[in-house]
Amino acid sequence: MTHQAFFDALKAGSVARVYLFYGEEEHVKRSALKRLRERILTPGLEQINETILDNPAADAVIAACETLPMMDARRLVVVRDSALLTSGRARDEAAEAERLATYVRRSPETTCLVFYCAGGIDKRKKLAQALSKGAEVVQFSPLDDVELARWIRATCKGYGKAISPQTAQYLSFTSGRDLTLLLREIEKLASYAQGRDEITQQDVDAVATRTAECTVFSMVDAILAGKEAQAFALLAHLLQSGEARIGILALIQRQYRQMMHVRLMQEGKVPTGEQMKRLGVPGFVFNRLQGQARAYDAQGLMRCVRLCEETDYAIKSGRMREDAALERAMLRLCAREV
Repeated sequence: MTHQAFFDALKAGSVARVYLFYGEEEHVKRSALKRLRERILTPGLEQINETILDNPAADAVIAACETLPMMDARRLVVVRDSALLTSGRARDEAAEAERLATYVRRSPETTCLVFYCAGGIDKRKKLAQALSKGAEVVQFSPLDDVELARWIRATCKGYGKAISPQTAQYLSFTSGRDLTLLLREIEKLASYAQGRDEITQQDVDAVATRTAECTVFSMVDAILAGKEAQAFALLAHLLQSGEARIGILALIQRQYRQMMHVRLMQEGKVPTGEQMKRLGVPGFVFNRLQGQARAYDAQGLMRCVRLCEETDYAIKSGRMREDAALERAMLRLCAREV
C-alpha cells in the first residue's frame, strides 16, 4: 500500500495487527509512525504501552508483543532496522526468521507490531516474504511533483504563509526534494517573510539553500552567455560545498542532454505540451531549458554532450586528472570550441 492509502485507512479507523514500513521517504515514514502512535496509545500512557527495539532477537519481539497493555486496548511494539529484513546476514538468520515469520501470523490483537526500516528491504529474505503475506506493507516512496507541491503548500500554511504552486515547485527545484531539508528551508522562508502573508520566488532566491543541480543550472546559463568568470565562481562554490568534480560533470552533461532533447523536439515540431511531458520537468524548468537550447542547433548540442562524455571517459580511464579535465571542458564550452 502507498503512504496515502495508509493515512486514509488510519483516518477511517482501520489499524492492522502487523505493519512493515520501508522506503526512501523518511519524513513521511516518521509522520506515519507518529500518527499510528497517536491513534493507538492513550495520552499519558505512551511510555508504559510502547516498546521500541533496535534489531532485536525474535524472542525479544515476541515477549514485547505478548505483554498485555495497561489501562489501554493496545500496545505498540516498534522493531527498528531488523537485520532479518535488510541486506547482509543476521545472527542465526534462518531460525530467527522462521520464528518471527510463524509468530506474525498469530500475533495478538492487543498489540500493533511495526517493522520499521530506514530505506529499502531485501525482498528475498524469508521474513520480508512472510510480512508481504501476513502484514500491511507500506512503501514510502519519494513524493511525485504534485504531492510534493501539495506538501510544501500545506507546510507553509502551518507557518501562517501562503505559497503558490509555481513557487512551491521552484522551491523544490532550488533546495531539493528531501522533506526534512525542505522543512528547514520553509522555516527559514517563513521567518524571512515575517510581516507578509505569502512566500514569493524572490524570497526563495534570497535565502533558500541551493542544491548542486540548481547551481549547475545557473552555471550552464553563465557558460551559454560566455560569462566564464561567473561559471568558474559557481564551480568554486560547488567544490567548497563538498561536491566532487565527476559529479558536477555528470550534472553538466545531463543539462546539455536535456537541452539537446528540447532542441531536437523543437526542430521536429513536437507540440510544447508534449515536449514538457516527455522531459518530465516542471513548467518553469522547461521554459528555462527552451531558452538555453536556443543557443545551439541540435548538432551543436550533440557535440557538447559528446565533449562531456569524452571528458568523463578521460577521467575514469586515468588519462586526465579530474580538475584539469573538468576545467578544460568548461573552457571549451564557454568558448563554443565544440
